[in-house]
Amino acid sequence: MYQLQALSYKLNPFEHHFASIIWCAARTVLLCTCISFAFGQEIDKDKDYILRLKPWWLRATTKSWQWVALNPKIYHPTYLNPLEYPAIIEHEKVHLSQQKKKGKYRWLTKYIFSKKFRFEQELEPIVVELSHTPQEERGPLATRYAQYLSGKPYKKAAKTYETAIEGIMGKAEEMGIKIP
Repeated sequence: MYQLQALSYKLNPFEHHFASIIWCAARTVLLCTCISFAFGQEIDKDKDYILRLKPWWLRATTKSWQWVALNPKIYHPTYLNPLEYPAIIEHEKVHLSQQKKKGKYRWLTKYIFSKKFRFEQELEPIVVELSHTPQEERGPLATRYAQYLSGKPYKKAAKTYETAIEGIMGKAEEMGIKIP
């Protein structure tokens, strides 16, 4: 709360309230991640991640359809069989490798608080997911992700839809993935 109070002189009451909520949510996620890690499970030696149902603290802080990667776990919506969604698992595995490179808590903090960082960190996983999607479904999925990146699901990480679709297409071209 100390850091938030230091910034509060720049915020109006609504912004201060919203920042308090975000700060509490971020602390809760970080704390619960530490707790779950302390009581963690063994990782299957054939894979470098653990699939889990979203726990209560993630269900309370994310949309019901969202998947979450917190190294080494991939949390999936409670109503889905994750093995039916290998492309999304590949997407989340990229986030796990990003977390390993930058450090889980540093990555998570930047992802929560920086739109630019969130946008940059989503491009590669989206393209990897598209590469594991049937060719005829890639265009519509890229369009949906561009809408998400420029809208509420990703907290307007991209300033516009055009910026988002250009980012996705540019990353796909860079990675050699064809999107119709």
